[in-house]
Amino acid sequence: MKFKNKNFLFQIISWIIAYNLFVLVFEVGVNRWAIDNIVREDITIWQQMTIFSIVAVIIGSLLGIIDSYVAKKEFRNHSLFYLFSLKFFLYFISITIIFIILVIYSISMNYNRIQIDAIEQNLRAAIIRIYVVFFIYSMVVSLLINFINEMKKKFGPGNLLPLFLGKYSNPVVEERIFLFIDLKSSTTYAEELGHIKYSLLIQDCFYELNKIIYDYEAEIYQYVGDEVVITWKSEIGLRKLNAILFFFSFDHLIRERKDYFKFNYGLLPEFKAGLNMGTVTATEVGNIKREIAYHGDAINTAARIQSLCNQYNTNFLTSENIFNRIELPDSFEKIFIGSVTLKGKSIPVKLYSLREKTQNKKL
Repeated sequence: MKFKNKNFLFQIISWIIAYNLFVLVFEVGVNRWAIDNIVREDITIWQQMTIFSIVAVIIGSLLGIIDSYVAKKEFRNHSLFYLFSLKFFLYFISITIIFIILVIYSISMNYNRIQIDAIEQNLRAAIIRIYVVFFIYSMVVSLLINFINEMKKKFGPGNLLPLFLGKYSNPVVEERIFLFIDLKSSTTYAEELGHIKYSLLIQDCFYELNKIIYDYEAEIYQYVGDEVVITWKSEIGLRKLNAILFFFSFDHLIRERKDYFKFNYGLLPEFKAGLNMGTVTATEVGNIKREIAYHGDAINTAARIQSLCNQYNTNFLTSENIFNRIELPDSFEKIFIGSVTLKGKSIPVKLYSLREKTQNKKL
């Protein structure tokens, strides 16, 4: 999945940058990172950077595996403190193991250059100094990377960097696609299951949805009760039919877990969706809690379209403007609903229902 790939890549690149910065600081400011006689004195800065880059790839991969492990559903209901403590412990173990391997390798490579009688005298002090510098720096870097990852989760994929750079401090006009996904028969489900079990159902459904966010380059705009709003910049949403395939891929994931849902909730949840594209204004709102907000007719129209799914007995409705920019594959059937005057609008919108010709076909 792209989520795992991006997480691994982010970890590896971050550690490569951090460790090469570590080398440069020691080379320029501390007269080489070599300490006593434990590290060869004739090693060049490029060799040092190569060694540390290899170490960074190893550590980044290990911590990427740890992040993927802690992100599993089994840990979803644990507190943030527990997850941070678990990650910190696993990071500590991983970095310590890497350090021990590096020290053993360094000593073996330089053994013939070290006076035998000097090993016991200098080795312990040198190892302690290397360990303290290496470990403290590594843990600070890991905490920074974790903080960035948590901020990415907080603001959603694609939002952290624009917020950090202040891209939306002033209103920006963008062409965007909005997909409103809502649980069908939600009132009935809530009455049958009760508040707690109903909330668990929504959690499970959105957990499945989050699995494909990166696969389809999507951004989560809002969670509103049992509804989620997904958005794309138009060129990204139209590319590879991301905005259309997203919903059907989500529907497949839910159906693939029908045994789980029926066993735990006695039902198979079904969702409906409304899709629309248009120009909106994007701006940063809030001070105590900040987020990017979208204003414009395009988002309101998408919401109105989704609300008509039950009326036209379909799970997916879209406006015509989407089809003006894409070529629909043969695996989908497009059904013209008609020109509909939506609530609050004076100009009718041409609506289409969309479904897969082969319902069991995987995307």
